Amino acid sequence: MTATVNFVVYTGVAPGSGATQTGIRLKSADDDDTSTILYPVRIPDVGTNYSYVVSSKINVSVAPDTSITNMQLYGDGAGFGTGITVNIGDQYPVTYVQATGTPGVTGTIMTTVYTGVITSVTDLFSYTSGSPLTLPMLKNSGTGDYTNFICIQAYVGTTATKGAKSAENITLQYDEV
Repeated sequence: MTATVNFVVYTGVAPGSGATQTGIRLKSADDDDTSTILYPVRIPDVGTNYSYVVSSKINVSVAPDTSITNMQLYGDGAGFGTGITVNIGDQYPVTYVQATGTPGVTGTIMTTVYTGVITSVTDLFSYTSGSPLTLPMLKNSGTGDYTNFICIQAYVGTTATKGAKSAENITLQYDEV
């Protein structure tokens, strides 16, 4: 049977099992609502504003016949234009920490939210189909979480342009047998 692989986003103080998402919205609020842009990340007069950290896991709800291996993630290489970077944590937390910030303005930077756990970040869109990010996997068969937390955050600088941005594609690929 073909596996069912889910991208699960965790929010709030007690995230429970998280919400299965087909997309995410990088914004200045700690919720999983992707339908509106009630909480944009404001362009700062000086410095950088941030989206709230999106903490997610890859979860399998229908097991593969044998296994899933070689789990990789990459963007389309385009990004959101000048002044906006989407970073992914280079470390993968075991324990969830709720995202913080000032709703409607800015989030707290990822390395502060996950102090001592996420110590560095990389531009998500630097990972492409020709050079994807290989995700460390917790297991390769059965159901449940296949990764620890994968954390993503937008950084918005003074040179960003106003207005809603077009959606960007992030691809999760893996080998299944």
